[in-house]
Amino acid sequence: MAVGVLFSTRKKRLERDRQAETRRAWNMLSPHCALSRRIHSETFEGRLVVKGIGGGIKHKYHWINWKREGPKGLDEKPKEEKVLQVLKDGCRTAFIALVACGQELKYILATQNMKPGDVIRTSQAIPRIPVRANEGDAFPLGALPVGTQVHCVERYPGYGGTLVHAAGTFATIVRHDGTGRVVIKMPSKREFSLHNSCMATVGRLSNHLHGSTPIGSAQNNRLLGNRPRSGLWKRKEGRHGRKIRPLPPVKEFSINSKLTPASSVRLTLSV
Repeated sequence: MAVGVLFSTRKKRLERDRQAETRRAWNMLSPHCALSRRIHSETFEGRLVVKGIGGGIKHKYHWINWKREGPKGLDEKPKEEKVLQVLKDGCRTAFIALVACGQELKYILATQNMKPGDVIRTSQAIPRIPVRANEGDAFPLGALPVGTQVHCVERYPGYGGTLVHAAGTFATIVRHDGTGRVVIKMPSKREFSLHNSCMATVGRLSNHLHGSTPIGSAQNNRLLGNRPRSGLWKRKEGRHGRKIRPLPPVKEFSINSKLTPASSVRLTLSV
């Protein structure tokens, strides 16, 4: 009887997860901003794939629009969008912003000083003289001057921002190569050479105090979705800690094993 109840419960859970995945797919096709449940550490079959994630408060997942698209002509005005709201997302470290342009609504990552009412610009044109961009504007790397702080940088043109997403981080434009490449320095001090038409958002990401804010207690760490590391170590294999190894064999010290003294060598000096 217990086996039948467990099988029925697992079947209901799998059906519920399939329905949630279907709703998530429909939300992605919708032109409006979509919300979804937080992703867990188990698959739909109940198999554990990540050991350090589990539990925590359930948050809504905001679908971020990683592509900043605008006019490509030099004689066209940049696309202007207005920031409606800056809010916190429980599934990422940086804050997010709800921006609007006409009938279009989308979520983007918020910069450090972004606030409701700001107007941000987006253009894909690369002029001869570098532009003077404000915080939150999106331009190609080739249109920005050396020393500009950027985030949400594209690796390939048109693929969407995939670099520098963490709270309080930014990349710096180091130099422009004459071959249509731009070199940026990542937060890890590593340098990447990207195409000059790759889009990037100007400014430092918000919530810069995230890394220096203490968690406070073990309970708060569980609310964040981090599972404790206790109980992982096993005495036999010692994978997650110290392994108990047998003592070395007894070493015998005897008179016969003494080292014989080296024979003396006489040195002479003849002048």
